[in-house]
Amino acid sequence: MGRIRIATVLLASDGLVDNVFSDDLLEEILRFVSTNSTPQAPTTNPSNASSPSRYTLNKFSPQLVSESLCYRAKSVYDDPRAVASPFQNRAVEEGLYYAGGKKEYVCTVFHSISFLS
Repeated sequence: MGRIRIATVLLASDGLVDNVFSDDLLEEILRFVSTNSTPQAPTTNPSNASSPSRYTLNKFSPQLVSESLCYRAKSVYDDPRAVASPFQNRAVEEGLYYAGGKKEYVCTVFHSISFLS
């Protein structure tokens, strides 16, 4: 039996990458992915009811990931106390003073593809 492999694709406007660091993007995406190596059907066993719910491929929603990434970028550029952003770091490297996030349009498309190998 082959293994299920998963590839993910993220397309985003500069509004996302100007406001959210790469490590934070990965952290946000991983919030929606299960630690299980293979997808499993949700259990209806009452003994597992107390365990925290985790996303599996059966519950995974690319739309929720996209919305979450957009919200994270918006929370950076809307926060007047934001102390750092990728855009700010690049501006400082160029000798310009800039603080916080850059307010601009944020658009993301997140897609997950699974296949047998």
